[in-house]
Amino acid sequence: MRTAALAAFCSFGFCCVASARTPTERLKDDRLEAVHSQIVEWKKTRASFPAEGVYQDYRAVFLPEPAARQILVEPAHNAGVRVVFGAATMGMHDGVLFLHAPAADFKGTDIFGMPREEDAQRLPSKFKQRPDEAFGTDVHTPEEPVPTSSVLFARTHLPPTKVTKDLTDAYTAAFRHATTHILATELTPAAIQASLAAGHAYAAHDWLCDPTGTAFIAQSYFGVFEIGDTVVHNPLTGAVTISARFPVPANIRLLRDNMVVAEAHDWRLDYIVRDTGAYRVEASLSIDGEERPWIFTNPITVGPPTNVTLPSGQISPSVEMVAGISYTNGAPDDADKHKLDLYLPRDKKNFPVLMFLHGGSWRSGDRSVYRALGDRLARAGIGVAIPSYRLMPQNPHPAQIHDTAAAFAWVVQNIAQHGGDPSRIYLSGHSAGAHLAALLALDEKYLGKFGLPRTSIRSVIAMSGIYDVDKLDTFLVAADSGDKHDASPMAHTHSGSPPFLISYCQWDYFGLPKQARDFTRALKKNFVGAELLYVPGENHISEVISLVQDHGLLIDAILNAINTQ
Repeated sequence: MRTAALAAFCSFGFCCVASARTPTERLKDDRLEAVHSQIVEWKKTRASFPAEGVYQDYRAVFLPEPAARQILVEPAHNAGVRVVFGAATMGMHDGVLFLHAPAADFKGTDIFGMPREEDAQRLPSKFKQRPDEAFGTDVHTPEEPVPTSSVLFARTHLPPTKVTKDLTDAYTAAFRHATTHILATELTPAAIQASLAAGHAYAAHDWLCDPTGTAFIAQSYFGVFEIGDTVVHNPLTGAVTISARFPVPANIRLLRDNMVVAEAHDWRLDYIVRDTGAYRVEASLSIDGEERPWIFTNPITVGPPTNVTLPSGQISPSVEMVAGISYTNGAPDDADKHKLDLYLPRDKKNFPVLMFLHGGSWRSGDRSVYRALGDRLARAGIGVAIPSYRLMPQNPHPAQIHDTAAAFAWVVQNIAQHGGDPSRIYLSGHSAGAHLAALLALDEKYLGKFGLPRTSIRSVIAMSGIYDVDKLDTFLVAADSGDKHDASPMAHTHSGSPPFLISYCQWDYFGLPKQARDFTRALKKNFVGAELLYVPGENHISEVISLVQDHGLLIDAILNAINTQ
Protein backbone atom coordinates (compact mmCIF):
# COMPACT_ATOMS: atom_id res chain seq x y z
CA MET A 1 0.00 0.00 0.00
CA ARG A 2 2.79 2.38 0.95
CA THR A 3 4.77 1.50 -2.22
CA ALA A 4 1.77 2.23 -4.44
CA ALA A 5 1.22 5.55 -2.73
CA LEU A 6 4.89 6.48 -3.23
CA ALA A 7 4.69 5.55 -6.94
CA ALA A 8 1.65 7.78 -7.39
CA PHE A 9 3.44 10.53 -5.47
CA CYS A 10 6.48 10.34 -7.80
CA SER A 11 4.35 10.26 -10.95
CA PHE A 12 3.01 13.69 -10.03
CA GLY A 13 6.56 15.02 -9.77
CA PHE A 14 6.86 15.59 -6.03
CA CYS A 15 9.77 13.25 -5.24
CA CYS A 16 11.95 16.37 -5.28
CA VAL A 17 10.55 17.40 -1.90
CA ALA A 18 10.87 14.01 -0.24
CA SER A 19 13.80 13.88 2.16
CA ALA A 20 15.28 11.51 4.72
CA ARG A 21 16.43 14.22 7.12
CA THR A 22 14.39 16.26 9.56
CA PRO A 23 14.88 20.00 10.14
CA THR A 24 16.57 19.18 13.44
CA GLU A 25 19.11 16.94 11.71
CA ARG A 26 19.82 19.64 9.12
CA LEU A 27 20.62 22.11 11.92
CA LYS A 28 23.73 20.19 12.92
CA ASP A 29 26.89 22.17 12.34
CA ASP A 30 28.39 19.76 9.80
CA ARG A 31 25.12 19.71 7.81
CA LEU A 32 24.87 23.53 7.75
CA GLU A 33 28.51 23.87 6.68
CA ALA A 34 28.09 21.30 3.90
CA VAL A 35 25.05 23.14 2.58
CA HIS A 36 26.83 26.48 2.85
CA SER A 37 29.86 25.20 0.95
CA GLN A 38 27.69 23.97 -1.92
CA ILE A 39 25.80 27.28 -2.09
CA VAL A 40 29.11 29.16 -2.29
CA GLU A 41 30.26 26.84 -5.09
CA TRP A 42 27.07 27.46 -7.08
CA LYS A 43 27.60 31.22 -6.69
CA LYS A 44 31.04 30.82 -8.25
CA THR A 45 30.07 28.53 -11.11
CA ARG A 46 26.49 29.48 -12.07
CA ALA A 47 26.00 30.60 -15.65
CA SER A 48 24.78 34.12 -16.29
CA PHE A 49 22.35 34.34 -19.19
CA PRO A 50 21.30 37.62 -20.83
CA ALA A 51 17.61 38.37 -21.23
CA GLU A 52 16.99 37.17 -24.80
CA GLY A 53 13.21 37.50 -24.80
CA VAL A 54 10.81 40.37 -24.30
CA TYR A 55 10.75 40.09 -20.51
CA GLN A 56 13.01 41.04 -17.64
CA ASP A 57 13.10 38.84 -14.54
CA TYR A 58 11.93 40.77 -11.45
CA ARG A 59 12.24 39.13 -8.04
CA ALA A 60 9.03 39.69 -6.02
CA VAL A 61 7.81 38.88 -2.51
CA PHE A 62 4.33 38.69 -1.00
CA LEU A 63 4.11 39.95 2.59
CA PRO A 64 1.94 38.05 5.06
CA GLU A 65 0.66 41.39 6.39
CA PRO A 66 1.16 45.07 5.49
CA ALA A 67 4.39 46.75 6.57
CA ALA A 68 5.90 50.20 6.19
CA ARG A 69 8.23 50.82 3.26
CA GLN A 70 11.07 52.15 5.42
CA ILE A 71 11.31 48.76 7.13
CA LEU A 72 11.39 46.87 3.85
CA VAL A 73 13.83 48.79 1.61
CA GLU A 74 17.07 47.52 3.15
CA PRO A 75 15.98 43.85 3.25
CA ALA A 76 14.78 44.17 -0.36
CA HIS A 77 18.18 45.48 -1.45
CA ASN A 78 19.95 42.77 0.55
CA ALA A 79 17.94 40.08 -1.25
CA GLY A 80 17.80 41.65 -4.71
CA VAL A 81 14.02 42.04 -4.49
CA ARG A 82 12.51 44.57 -6.91
CA VAL A 83 8.78 44.15 -6.14
CA VAL A 84 7.06 43.96 -2.75
CA PHE A 85 3.37 43.03 -2.66
CA GLY A 86 1.43 43.84 0.49
CA ALA A 87 3.15 47.10 1.40
CA ALA A 88 1.18 49.64 3.40
CA THR A 89 1.65 52.27 0.67
CA MET A 90 2.26 51.97 -3.07
CA GLY A 91 5.00 53.56 -5.16
CA MET A 92 8.61 53.29 -6.30
CA HIS A 93 11.18 53.87 -3.59
CA ASP A 94 14.93 53.56 -4.05
CA GLY A 95 14.57 51.14 -6.97
CA VAL A 96 11.94 48.93 -5.30
CA LEU A 97 8.32 48.89 -6.46
CA PHE A 98 5.86 48.63 -3.57
CA LEU A 99 2.35 47.43 -4.34
CA HIS A 100 -0.72 46.53 -2.34
CA ALA A 101 -1.53 42.85 -1.98
CA PRO A 102 -3.18 41.30 -5.06
CA ALA A 103 -6.89 41.96 -5.32
CA ALA A 104 -9.45 39.49 -4.06
CA ASP A 105 -10.06 38.20 -7.60
CA PHE A 106 -6.42 37.08 -7.97
CA LYS A 107 -6.46 33.33 -8.59
CA GLY A 108 -3.19 32.36 -6.97
CA THR A 109 -1.82 29.34 -5.13
CA ASP A 110 1.02 29.62 -2.62
CA ILE A 111 3.21 26.83 -3.97
CA PHE A 112 5.36 26.30 -0.88
CA GLY A 113 2.85 26.83 1.92
CA MET A 114 3.73 27.01 5.61
CA PRO A 115 6.76 25.22 7.09
CA ARG A 116 5.86 21.82 8.50
CA GLU A 117 8.25 21.77 11.46
CA GLU A 118 10.95 23.78 13.18
CA ASP A 119 13.41 23.26 16.01
CA ALA A 120 12.42 26.11 18.32
CA GLN A 121 15.29 25.42 20.71
CA ARG A 122 18.21 25.29 18.30
CA LEU A 123 17.07 27.44 15.38
CA PRO A 124 17.75 30.88 17.00
CA SER A 125 21.44 30.21 17.64
CA LYS A 126 21.98 28.59 14.24
CA PHE A 127 20.14 31.45 12.54
CA LYS A 128 22.74 33.88 13.86
CA GLN A 129 25.55 31.79 12.33
CA ARG A 130 23.99 30.81 9.01
CA PRO A 131 20.62 32.59 8.56
CA ASP A 132 19.86 31.36 5.03
CA GLU A 133 20.87 27.75 5.65
CA ALA A 134 19.18 27.60 9.05
CA PHE A 135 15.93 29.15 7.82
CA GLY A 136 16.04 26.73 4.88
CA THR A 137 16.09 23.59 6.99
CA ASP A 138 12.30 23.27 6.70
CA VAL A 139 11.02 21.77 3.45
CA HIS A 140 7.89 23.50 2.19
CA THR A 141 5.91 20.73 0.54
CA PRO A 142 3.52 21.72 -2.28
CA GLU A 143 -0.02 20.53 -2.14
CA GLU A 144 -0.74 17.71 -4.58
CA PRO A 145 -1.74 17.91 -7.27
CA VAL A 146 -0.56 21.44 -8.02
CA PRO A 147 -3.51 23.42 -9.44
CA THR A 148 -3.11 24.17 -13.15
CA SER A 149 -5.90 26.75 -13.24
CA SER A 150 -4.36 29.23 -10.81
CA VAL A 151 -1.13 31.21 -10.71
CA LEU A 152 1.63 29.63 -8.62
CA PHE A 153 3.50 32.05 -6.37
CA ALA A 154 5.51 31.98 -3.14
CA ARG A 155 4.18 33.82 -0.12
CA THR A 156 6.74 35.29 2.27
CA HIS A 157 7.07 33.58 5.64
CA LEU A 158 8.98 35.47 8.33
CA PRO A 159 11.10 33.78 10.98
CA PRO A 160 9.23 33.94 14.30
CA THR A 161 10.35 36.53 16.85
CA LYS A 162 11.87 33.77 19.00
CA VAL A 163 14.33 33.18 16.15
CA THR A 164 15.24 36.85 15.67
CA LYS A 165 13.78 40.12 16.87
CA ASP A 166 15.75 42.17 14.36
CA LEU A 167 13.25 43.08 11.62
CA THR A 168 15.94 43.75 9.02
CA ASP A 169 17.46 40.31 9.58
CA ALA A 170 14.03 38.67 9.61
CA TYR A 171 12.85 40.27 6.36
CA THR A 172 16.21 39.74 4.66
CA ALA A 173 16.14 36.02 5.42
CA ALA A 174 12.51 35.75 4.34
CA PHE A 175 13.11 37.71 1.13
CA ARG A 176 16.11 35.55 0.23
CA HIS A 177 14.33 32.33 1.10
CA ALA A 178 11.43 31.87 -1.33
CA THR A 179 10.41 34.40 -3.96
CA THR A 180 8.27 34.78 -7.06
CA HIS A 181 10.12 35.76 -10.22
CA ILE A 182 7.78 37.84 -12.37
CA LEU A 183 8.57 38.14 -16.07
CA ALA A 184 7.53 41.61 -17.21
CA THR A 185 8.48 44.12 -19.88
CA GLU A 186 9.18 46.89 -17.35
CA LEU A 187 9.10 47.67 -13.65
CA THR A 188 5.76 49.47 -13.47
CA PRO A 189 2.58 48.58 -11.55
CA ALA A 190 0.63 47.91 -14.73
CA ALA A 191 3.30 45.66 -16.29
CA ILE A 192 4.00 43.72 -13.08
CA GLN A 193 0.34 43.17 -12.22
CA ALA A 194 -0.54 42.15 -15.79
CA SER A 195 2.30 39.63 -15.92
CA LEU A 196 1.37 38.15 -12.55
CA ALA A 197 -2.29 37.80 -13.55
CA ALA A 198 -1.23 36.06 -16.80
CA GLY A 199 1.03 33.62 -14.95
CA HIS A 200 4.28 34.98 -16.40
CA ALA A 201 6.08 33.88 -13.24
CA TYR A 202 7.90 31.09 -11.45
CA ALA A 203 8.47 30.44 -7.75
CA ALA A 204 11.88 29.55 -6.38
CA HIS A 205 13.89 28.85 -3.26
CA ASP A 206 16.42 31.57 -3.99
CA TRP A 207 18.46 30.79 -0.89
CA LEU A 208 19.76 27.64 -2.54
CA CYS A 209 20.89 29.24 -5.78
CA ASP A 210 19.98 32.42 -7.63
CA PRO A 211 17.60 31.18 -10.39
CA THR A 212 17.79 34.39 -12.44
CA GLY A 213 18.29 33.42 -16.07
CA THR A 214 15.98 30.43 -15.83
CA ALA A 215 14.10 30.03 -19.10
CA PHE A 216 11.07 27.87 -19.83
CA ILE A 217 9.87 28.40 -23.39
CA ALA A 218 7.97 26.77 -26.25
CA GLN A 219 9.26 27.35 -29.77
CA SER A 220 7.21 26.95 -32.94
CA TYR A 221 7.12 28.24 -36.50
CA PHE A 222 5.24 31.28 -35.21
CA GLY A 223 7.71 32.33 -32.52
CA VAL A 224 8.78 31.78 -28.93
CA PHE A 225 6.24 31.53 -26.11
CA GLU A 226 7.08 31.90 -22.44
CA ILE A 227 5.74 30.91 -19.04
CA GLY A 228 2.05 31.72 -18.86
CA ASP A 229 1.54 31.78 -22.64
CA THR A 230 -0.54 29.56 -24.91
CA VAL A 231 1.05 28.12 -28.03
CA VAL A 232 -0.81 26.47 -30.89
CA HIS A 233 0.23 22.93 -31.76
CA ASN A 234 -0.21 22.61 -35.51
CA PRO A 235 1.70 19.73 -37.18
CA LEU A 236 1.18 21.41 -40.57
CA THR A 237 3.48 24.25 -39.56
CA GLY A 238 6.06 22.11 -37.74
CA ALA A 239 6.61 20.80 -34.25
CA VAL A 240 6.44 22.63 -30.96
CA THR A 241 9.58 22.22 -28.87
CA ILE A 242 9.58 22.93 -25.14
CA SER A 243 12.90 23.88 -23.59
CA ALA A 244 13.97 24.55 -20.02
CA ARG A 245 17.31 26.14 -19.10
CA PHE A 246 18.85 26.74 -15.68
CA PRO A 247 21.99 28.53 -14.44
CA VAL A 248 23.29 25.34 -12.74
CA PRO A 249 22.68 21.63 -13.44
CA ALA A 250 19.47 20.50 -11.76
CA ASN A 251 17.11 17.56 -11.47
CA ILE A 252 14.51 18.60 -14.03
CA ARG A 253 10.98 17.25 -14.41
CA LEU A 254 8.65 18.31 -17.20
CA LEU A 255 4.99 17.72 -16.40
CA ARG A 256 1.92 17.75 -18.62
CA ASP A 257 -1.30 18.21 -16.65
CA ASN A 258 0.70 17.25 -13.52
CA MET A 259 2.03 13.98 -14.95
CA VAL A 260 5.79 13.64 -15.55
CA VAL A 261 6.55 13.29 -19.28
CA ALA A 262 10.32 13.92 -19.30
CA GLU A 263 13.21 14.08 -16.85
CA ALA A 264 16.87 15.06 -16.98
CA HIS A 265 19.78 15.81 -14.71
CA ASP A 266 21.39 18.65 -16.59
CA TRP A 267 21.32 22.41 -17.01
CA ARG A 268 18.70 22.08 -19.77
CA LEU A 269 15.91 19.87 -21.10
CA ASP A 270 14.35 19.80 -24.59
CA TYR A 271 11.11 18.04 -25.45
CA ILE A 272 9.14 17.72 -28.69
CA VAL A 273 5.44 18.13 -27.93
CA ARG A 274 3.06 15.40 -29.08
CA ASP A 275 0.01 16.20 -26.97
CA THR A 276 -1.90 19.30 -25.95
CA GLY A 277 -2.07 20.24 -22.29
CA ALA A 278 -0.58 22.43 -19.55
CA TYR A 279 3.19 21.94 -19.38
CA ARG A 280 5.27 23.13 -16.46
CA VAL A 281 8.70 22.44 -14.97
CA GLU A 282 9.90 21.50 -11.53
CA ALA A 283 13.60 21.62 -10.71
CA SER A 284 15.38 20.43 -7.60
CA LEU A 285 19.00 20.58 -6.50
CA SER A 286 21.14 17.87 -4.95
CA ILE A 287 22.85 19.26 -1.87
CA ASP A 288 24.53 17.44 1.02
CA GLY A 289 23.10 14.11 -0.10
CA GLU A 290 19.52 15.39 -0.35
CA GLU A 291 17.29 16.52 -3.16
CA ARG A 292 15.82 19.89 -2.26
CA PRO A 293 13.03 21.73 -4.13
CA TRP A 294 14.24 24.75 -6.10
CA ILE A 295 12.00 26.02 -8.92
CA PHE A 296 8.31 25.59 -9.83
CA THR A 297 7.11 27.31 -13.01
CA ASN A 298 3.64 28.26 -14.07
CA PRO A 299 2.50 26.36 -17.17
CA ILE A 300 2.84 26.94 -20.86
CA THR A 301 -0.42 25.75 -22.40
CA VAL A 302 -0.22 23.89 -25.71
CA GLY A 303 -3.54 24.29 -27.45
CA PRO A 304 -5.20 22.60 -30.43
CA PRO A 305 -4.48 23.66 -34.03
CA THR A 306 -6.06 26.78 -35.44
CA ASN A 307 -6.26 27.95 -39.02
CA VAL A 308 -3.84 30.64 -40.15
CA THR A 309 -5.69 33.00 -42.47
CA LEU A 310 -3.51 34.80 -44.98
CA PRO A 311 -4.69 38.17 -46.27
CA SER A 312 -6.27 38.38 -49.70
CA GLY A 313 -3.95 39.17 -52.60
CA GLN A 314 -6.61 41.10 -54.47
CA ILE A 315 -5.54 44.51 -55.78
CA SER A 316 -7.84 47.45 -55.01
CA PRO A 317 -9.26 49.64 -57.80
CA SER A 318 -7.34 52.61 -56.37
CA VAL A 319 -4.03 50.76 -56.75
CA GLU A 320 -2.01 50.08 -59.88
CA MET A 321 0.28 47.06 -59.80
CA VAL A 322 3.25 46.80 -62.17
CA ALA A 323 4.64 43.29 -61.81
CA GLY A 324 7.87 41.60 -62.81
CA ILE A 325 10.18 44.54 -63.48
CA SER A 326 13.82 43.45 -63.93
CA TYR A 327 16.04 45.57 -61.71
CA THR A 328 19.41 44.05 -62.66
CA ASN A 329 21.02 41.56 -65.00
CA GLY A 330 22.40 38.23 -63.91
CA ALA A 331 22.46 34.53 -64.64
CA PRO A 332 19.39 33.28 -66.56
CA ASP A 333 18.47 30.96 -63.67
CA ASP A 334 18.29 33.99 -61.35
CA ALA A 335 16.08 36.10 -63.62
CA ASP A 336 12.91 35.80 -61.52
CA LYS A 337 14.76 36.68 -58.32
CA HIS A 338 16.06 39.82 -60.02
CA LYS A 339 12.61 41.29 -60.43
CA LEU A 340 10.43 43.60 -58.36
CA ASP A 341 6.75 44.51 -58.21
CA LEU A 342 5.42 48.04 -57.86
CA TYR A 343 2.19 49.03 -56.09
CA LEU A 344 1.23 52.59 -56.98
CA PRO A 345 -1.59 54.86 -55.79
CA ARG A 346 -3.64 55.73 -58.88
CA ASP A 347 -4.05 59.35 -59.96
CA LYS A 348 -1.41 60.61 -57.54
CA LYS A 349 1.98 62.15 -58.14
CA ASN A 350 5.08 62.85 -56.10
CA PHE A 351 4.13 60.32 -53.44
CA PRO A 352 6.56 58.76 -50.92
CA VAL A 353 7.86 55.28 -51.72
CA LEU A 354 8.66 52.31 -49.47
CA MET A 355 10.88 49.44 -50.62
CA PHE A 356 10.03 46.33 -48.58
CA LEU A 357 12.38 43.32 -48.22
CA HIS A 358 10.85 39.96 -47.35
CA GLY A 359 12.11 37.57 -44.67
CA GLY A 360 12.68 33.83 -44.72
CA SER A 361 16.11 33.29 -43.11
CA TRP A 362 17.76 34.33 -46.40
CA ARG A 363 16.69 30.89 -47.67
CA SER A 364 13.05 31.25 -48.62
CA GLY A 365 10.42 33.83 -49.48
CA ASP A 366 9.42 35.81 -52.52
CA ARG A 367 7.88 39.16 -53.45
CA SER A 368 4.67 37.43 -54.59
CA VAL A 369 3.69 36.66 -50.98
CA TYR A 370 3.32 40.34 -50.08
CA ARG A 371 0.71 41.60 -52.54
CA ALA A 372 -1.68 42.48 -49.69
CA LEU A 373 0.98 44.60 -47.99
CA GLY A 374 1.75 46.46 -51.21
CA ASP A 375 -1.96 47.08 -51.78
CA ARG A 376 -2.49 48.28 -48.17
CA LEU A 377 0.23 50.91 -48.31
CA ALA A 378 -0.62 52.05 -51.84
CA ARG A 379 -4.21 52.65 -50.71
CA ALA A 380 -2.70 54.94 -48.06
CA GLY A 381 -0.98 56.99 -50.76
CA ILE A 382 2.45 55.34 -50.54
CA GLY A 383 4.17 53.74 -53.49
CA VAL A 384 5.63 50.31 -52.71
CA ALA A 385 8.46 48.37 -54.35
CA ILE A 386 8.87 44.72 -53.31
CA PRO A 387 11.86 42.94 -54.85
CA SER A 388 12.83 39.30 -54.77
CA TYR A 389 16.49 38.42 -54.22
CA ARG A 390 18.72 35.39 -54.59
CA LEU A 391 18.56 32.89 -51.74
CA MET A 392 20.96 30.80 -49.69
CA PRO A 393 22.46 28.22 -49.68
CA GLN A 394 22.97 28.32 -53.46
CA ASN A 395 23.85 32.00 -53.18
CA PRO A 396 25.82 32.91 -50.04
CA HIS A 397 26.33 36.45 -48.79
CA PRO A 398 26.84 38.99 -50.35
CA ALA A 399 24.40 37.91 -53.10
CA GLN A 400 21.37 39.09 -51.10
CA ILE A 401 22.76 42.53 -50.21
CA HIS A 402 24.05 43.06 -53.75
CA ASP A 403 20.56 42.36 -55.08
CA THR A 404 19.05 44.65 -52.44
CA ALA A 405 21.37 47.48 -53.45
CA ALA A 406 20.60 46.96 -57.15
CA ALA A 407 16.84 47.00 -56.47
CA PHE A 408 17.10 50.17 -54.40
CA ALA A 409 19.22 51.86 -57.08
CA TRP A 410 16.59 50.96 -59.67
CA VAL A 411 13.89 52.55 -57.54
CA VAL A 412 15.91 55.75 -57.09
CA GLN A 413 16.60 56.02 -60.82
CA ASN A 414 13.15 55.06 -62.12
CA ILE A 415 10.44 55.74 -59.57
CA ALA A 416 9.79 59.28 -60.80
CA GLN A 417 8.54 57.80 -64.08
CA HIS A 418 5.86 56.02 -62.04
CA GLY A 419 4.86 59.09 -60.01
CA GLY A 420 7.03 58.55 -56.95
CA ASP A 421 9.26 61.09 -55.25
CA PRO A 422 12.92 59.87 -55.47
CA SER A 423 13.85 62.14 -52.56
CA ARG A 424 11.43 60.31 -50.23
CA ILE A 425 12.33 56.63 -50.49
CA TYR A 426 12.00 54.59 -47.31
CA LEU A 427 13.51 51.16 -46.76
CA SER A 428 11.85 48.41 -44.73
CA GLY A 429 12.23 44.72 -44.09
CA HIS A 430 11.04 41.91 -41.86
CA SER A 431 13.30 39.31 -40.23
CA ALA A 432 16.10 38.55 -42.72
CA GLY A 433 14.75 41.45 -44.77
CA ALA A 434 15.34 43.76 -41.79
CA HIS A 435 18.97 42.59 -41.71
CA LEU A 436 19.36 43.51 -45.39
CA ALA A 437 17.65 46.88 -44.96
CA ALA A 438 19.85 47.77 -41.99
CA LEU A 439 23.04 46.63 -43.71
CA LEU A 440 22.27 48.62 -46.85
CA ALA A 441 21.61 51.76 -44.80
CA LEU A 442 24.74 51.43 -42.67
CA ASP A 443 27.51 49.96 -44.86
CA GLU A 444 28.03 52.56 -47.56
CA LYS A 445 30.01 50.34 -49.94
CA TYR A 446 26.90 48.63 -51.32
CA LEU A 447 25.06 51.76 -52.43
CA GLY A 448 28.39 53.36 -53.27
CA LYS A 449 28.74 50.89 -56.13
CA PHE A 450 25.80 52.71 -57.73
CA GLY A 451 27.04 56.17 -56.87
CA LEU A 452 24.41 56.61 -54.16
CA PRO A 453 25.00 57.89 -50.62
CA ARG A 454 23.33 56.30 -47.59
CA THR A 455 21.21 59.43 -47.32
CA SER A 456 19.34 58.25 -50.42
CA ILE A 457 17.40 56.26 -47.83
CA ARG A 458 15.03 58.62 -46.04
CA SER A 459 14.66 56.27 -43.06
CA VAL A 460 14.69 52.56 -42.23
CA ILE A 461 11.84 50.52 -40.73
CA ALA A 462 13.34 47.26 -39.44
CA MET A 463 10.91 44.65 -38.08
CA SER A 464 12.09 41.70 -35.96
CA GLY A 465 15.49 41.69 -37.59
CA ILE A 466 18.86 40.03 -37.11
CA TYR A 467 21.59 42.62 -36.71
CA ASP A 468 24.49 40.45 -35.56
CA VAL A 469 25.08 37.29 -37.63
CA ASP A 470 28.52 36.48 -36.18
CA LYS A 471 27.37 33.28 -34.48
CA LEU A 472 24.54 32.33 -36.84
CA ASP A 473 25.34 28.99 -38.47
CA THR A 474 22.61 29.36 -41.09
CA PHE A 475 24.11 32.59 -42.45
CA LEU A 476 26.53 31.60 -45.24
CA VAL A 477 29.31 33.83 -46.55
CA ALA A 478 31.14 33.23 -49.81
CA ALA A 479 34.80 32.34 -49.28
CA ASP A 480 36.11 35.44 -51.06
CA SER A 481 33.62 37.93 -49.60
CA GLY A 482 34.72 38.92 -46.12
CA ASP A 483 33.26 37.46 -42.94
CA LYS A 484 30.09 37.38 -40.88
CA HIS A 485 31.18 40.29 -38.74
CA ASP A 486 31.38 42.56 -41.78
CA ALA A 487 27.95 41.26 -42.84
CA SER A 488 26.45 42.34 -39.50
CA PRO A 489 24.72 45.74 -39.31
CA MET A 490 26.01 45.97 -35.72
CA ALA A 491 29.53 46.36 -37.15
CA HIS A 492 28.57 49.49 -39.10
CA THR A 493 26.63 51.67 -36.66
CA HIS A 494 28.36 54.89 -37.72
CA SER A 495 27.11 58.43 -37.43
CA GLY A 496 25.53 59.99 -40.49
CA SER A 497 23.21 57.07 -41.15
CA PRO A 498 19.48 57.49 -41.82
CA PRO A 499 17.13 57.23 -38.82
CA PHE A 500 15.64 53.90 -37.78
CA LEU A 501 12.33 52.58 -36.48
CA ILE A 502 13.08 49.16 -34.97
CA SER A 503 10.31 46.82 -33.86
CA TYR A 504 10.06 43.46 -32.14
CA CYS A 505 6.99 41.58 -30.95
CA GLN A 506 5.79 39.66 -27.91
CA TRP A 507 6.23 36.18 -29.37
CA ASP A 508 9.22 36.82 -31.57
CA TYR A 509 11.89 34.25 -32.42
CA PHE A 510 14.46 33.50 -29.75
CA GLY A 511 17.07 36.24 -29.36
CA LEU A 512 15.42 38.79 -31.65
CA PRO A 513 14.13 41.04 -28.85
CA LYS A 514 17.66 41.28 -27.44
CA GLN A 515 19.08 41.95 -30.91
CA ALA A 516 16.58 44.80 -31.34
CA ARG A 517 17.47 46.33 -27.97
CA ASP A 518 21.22 45.99 -28.50
CA PHE A 519 21.04 47.39 -32.04
CA THR A 520 19.00 50.38 -30.90
CA ARG A 521 21.52 51.16 -28.16
CA ALA A 522 24.43 50.87 -30.62
CA LEU A 523 22.77 53.27 -33.06
CA LYS A 524 22.01 55.83 -30.37
CA LYS A 525 25.56 55.56 -29.04
CA ASN A 526 26.72 56.62 -32.50
CA PHE A 527 24.22 59.48 -32.69
CA VAL A 528 21.91 57.78 -35.17
CA GLY A 529 18.23 58.48 -34.61
CA ALA A 530 16.60 55.24 -33.45
CA GLU A 531 13.15 54.47 -32.04
CA LEU A 532 12.44 51.07 -30.49
CA LEU A 533 8.87 49.77 -30.69
CA TYR A 534 7.58 46.75 -28.75
CA VAL A 535 4.49 45.17 -30.34
CA PRO A 536 2.44 43.11 -27.84
CA GLY A 537 0.01 40.41 -28.89
CA GLU A 538 1.81 39.43 -32.11
CA ASN A 539 4.16 36.60 -33.08
CA HIS A 540 6.95 36.63 -35.65
CA ILE A 541 4.57 35.69 -38.48
CA SER A 542 1.44 37.59 -37.45
CA GLU A 543 3.48 40.76 -36.93
CA VAL A 544 3.91 41.23 -40.69
CA ILE A 545 0.43 39.88 -41.54
CA SER A 546 -1.06 42.51 -39.22
CA LEU A 547 0.31 45.29 -41.42
CA VAL A 548 -2.63 44.92 -43.81
CA GLN A 549 -5.09 46.02 -41.10
CA ASP A 550 -6.64 49.46 -41.17
CA HIS A 551 -5.12 50.26 -37.79
CA GLY A 552 -2.66 48.68 -35.41
CA LEU A 553 0.33 49.69 -33.33
CA LEU A 554 2.92 48.78 -35.97
CA ILE A 555 1.11 49.86 -39.15
CA ASP A 556 0.18 53.17 -37.53
CA ALA A 557 3.82 53.71 -36.51
CA ILE A 558 5.00 52.96 -40.06
CA LEU A 559 2.49 55.35 -41.62
CA ASN A 560 3.43 58.02 -39.11
CA ALA A 561 7.15 57.57 -39.83
CA ILE A 562 6.59 57.94 -43.59
CA ASN A 563 4.16 60.83 -43.38
CA THR A 564 6.17 62.90 -40.89
CA GLN A 565 9.75 62.48 -42.12
